[in-house]
Amino acid sequence: EFDMHFSARMGREQSLKQLLEKYEDQYDFILIDCSPTLGLATINSLVASNKVLIPLQTEYYSMKGLSLIFDTIEQIKTNDLNKNLDIFGIVLTLFDKRKRLHNDVKELITKNFGDILFDSVIRSNADLATAPSHYKSIFDYSPNSYGANDYKSLGNEIIKRIKKEAN
Repeated sequence: EFDMHFSARMGREQSLKQLLEKYEDQYDFILIDCSPTLGLATINSLVASNKVLIPLQTEYYSMKGLSLIFDTIEQIKTNDLNKNLDIFGIVLTLFDKRKRLHNDVKELITKNFGDILFDSVIRSNADLATAPSHYKSIFDYSPNSYGANDYKSLGNEIIKRIKKEAN
């Protein structure tokens, strides 16, 4: 819907940034959750952001998508849409240690992106898939599940990284 509404506008890549500018003094952080596609809504989100957190499924095609997001970020910077855009980190998701492919992807990503890869890994968990169908967060639906614990760990790691960058 965003793409259809804003696609004909001039300066359409700046639409979300312009909307959010009036709120930047009211919040320390504004989080924008994007779909895994690179449509106009995602481009707008990247133009409006300072940092990008990349969730990466431990699958082959996700690794191919990683190069696409890196290329897109570079294009946004080189085309003067947002020179301050940086990658905050990569977090592995839907990880199942029993699957060889998942372990291979984790090893490859760690080898190539270890400096920006979060230690926290979001494991594959049925409760994570089920919670939205009950209109609940994982913390309300199953607060002691692997999924909830993994996201708590990630949250703590994000806070530590923010504090480290602030110093």
